[in-house]
Order: sequence, then structure tokens, then C-alpha cells
Amino acid sequence: SRALPGATPSAPRPPSRLPPAPPPAMAPFYKLVCEQLGWAVDAAKLSAMEAANATELAALTDKVKNNEENEGESEIRVAYLARANFLMRIGEKDKALAAMEETVTKTVALGQKLDLMLSQLRIALFYHDMPLVKAKLDKAKQMLEEGGDWERRNRLKVYEAVYLLRARDFKAS
Repeated sequence: SRALPGATPSAPRPPSRLPPAPPPAMAPFYKLVCEQLGWAVDAAKLSAMEAANATELAALTDKVKNNEENEGESEIRVAYLARANFLMRIGEKDKALAAMEETVTKTVALGQKLDLMLSQLRIALFYHDMPLVKAKLDKAKQMLEEGGDWERRNRLKVYEAVYLLRARDFKAS
């Protein structure tokens, strides 16, 4: 390997300023991967991940309830979105999609609804759920006809291209 001009190959790296982030406790995804690959599930690891997930989900659910009782519409929406994003992050596909739909009901702005639709598209693409991808693409296109900015249009075009590649329609993609 070539060194950059002026760089010394033996120069030590500066210490990291941030500690490494702990790996996410993705219990539902871990179970799915073990099942699909035929791996034995590490019960201790799974129970630790499930406990961490339950703790964080309980905190997010409490935040939703608290915001519904004491806060305004935008704070309520933010709490619902945080819970939906958490479920998406741990790999809980069906619950994440349901939480996204629930968040849509708390959302007024079209742009934010489109963002939620694009998140649902990412989930469907990740899990190779092609019928769901097609349905969400059609719905997102319909929403974009009502109004949408160039960034969301471009993201939708990329998601559609990925869908078409997976469907092996290379020319259309």
C-alpha cells in the first residue's frame, strides 16, 4: 500500500474521542437470522437482548402515554415516531410497520407522512417483502402527486430502482 505524501507510515493514530457504541440489542432480528441460517440460539444472549429491548420499549411507551396526557400534537407525534424507529432498529418488522401506520395517524404534514412511507419502504426492502414494497411504492407515488419536494422524489426513485433490480427488471431500473 502506498502512503500519502508527507505521511509517515509509523505515525500512531490519535486516540478516539468517543467510546465505541455498544451493539444494538436486536433480539427479533437475531432470532430471525438464527432461524434462517440454522444456527443455535444463544439463550443467554437472547434473554439479555430481550430484556434490554423490553426496558427501552417500556420507556418509549411511557413517553407516548405521558405526551398524550401532558403535551401537544407535535410532541405526541415525536414520541410515536421514536417508538416506531426503535422497533425498526431492533428488527421487529410487523410491529414497526404497525407503529409507523399509527404514527401516520398522528401526522398532519404531507412531507412527514411521506417520510414515514419511505421508512416503511426501507423495512419492506430489507425483508425482501416484494408485494409490500410494490404497495408502498404505489401509495408513495400517489402521495407525491399531492405534493412533495425534490429530495423525497429522488429517494422514492432510488427505492423504486432497488425494487426493480430485485424484481430483475434491469431495463426499467
